[in-house]
Parts: sequence; structure tokens; C-alpha cells
Amino acid sequence: MDVTGAASFISIGKDVVLAITAAVGATVAVLGLGAWKRQLKGQSEYTLARRLLRLCYQYRDAVAAVRHPAMWANEMPATPEDAGITGPEQKRFYGRRKAYEARWEKVRSVRSELYPELLEAEVFWDQELTALMKPLFQLEMDLLIAIQDQLELENPDAHPSEKEHLQDREGSQRRRDLLYRRFSREDTFEKQFNVGLEAIGAFLKKHLKK
Repeated sequence: MDVTGAASFISIGKDVVLAITAAVGATVAVLGLGAWKRQLKGQSEYTLARRLLRLCYQYRDAVAAVRHPAMWANEMPATPEDAGITGPEQKRFYGRRKAYEARWEKVRSVRSELYPELLEAEVFWDQELTALMKPLFQLEMDLLIAIQDQLELENPDAHPSEKEHLQDREGSQRRRDLLYRRFSREDTFEKQFNVGLEAIGAFLKKHLKK
């Protein structure tokens, strides 16, 4: 092989080597980018799952606080002087209504934090977590209705006809079961809530292990 032919061969060889190197480099870059994306997704899911689990525990505690059967004096504010409330029953009702409003505000606050997190969860996990949360949200709604009904019954200014539909024995028992935590016997509401929470915790903890 003459010098010219050898030079051409060497030149072609260099081009082939450079092409292979470039191809290998591109492949490695693509694989590396894929691994980086998977790692980033895993980190994002981990962080989201951790935030959601913390909020779910706060949600549980807020709902449990609403249902505490004891209502302390410092929870029930005195009636404002300019409110025109003078009777003892009206004053007591005002205090209990305000106490329930303050308790419920903590539930509402946690729910407002949960909402955007659940939207983000749909990006990663579609509707899986939302479906698991629905039984808890239904229990929350049942509790809110029970509180509203109880306050209507306690309102000394409400007309008796407005209370009549709330005074049947079966409805009263169900309302008490919703309203008040049971410390000495089985609490159906709390049991159902905890079952739902355990399913949510199991789902989220899978993403904490990644």
C-alpha cells in the first residue's frame, strides 16, 4: 500500500473511531439522562408522599379534636356586648357555636393544604390516592352535617317545627355516634376513619421506600 493509500485508510479509520465514540457518547448521555429523570421523579414522589402523609395525620388529629366530647370553658367565648344576646340559653348556644367553628377551622385549614397536594398526586399516580381519600372526605361531610343539625337543635331561637325532623331516636343516636369520640367502647366513626387512613398510609409508604 502506497503512502497516499495508507493516509486515506488512516483518515477513514479516524472517522470511524470518531463516529463510534460519538455514538457511544450519545448513548451514554441518553441513558444517563433517563437515569437522572427517573431519579428526579423518584425524589419528587418521595417528597410528595412525605408531605401528604404528614398532612393526613394532621387531618386525622383535626377531625378527632372536633369530636372530643368535652367542650372547655376557654373554647366558648363570651358574647359581645353589642350582640344583643342576654338570655343564658342564648349565651351558651353562642359559645358552643363559636367553639365548633374554631374546631372546624382547623379541619378546613388542613383540607386547604391537602387540595393542591392531591392535584400534584394525580400527576404521578392518576386517581389512586384521590379514590383512597374519598371515604375520609365522606366521613368529614357526615360529621359536618351532624354538627349543623346539633346546633340547630340547641338553638333556643329556632322554631320547634325546624327541629322536629331531627328529634327521632334513630337519627339522634347516629348523630351522637358521629359527634362524640368514644373512649370506653368501640367508636365506629374512628374505626372507619382509621381503616381509610391505613390504606392511604400503605399507599404513600410504598413511595417512601424508593
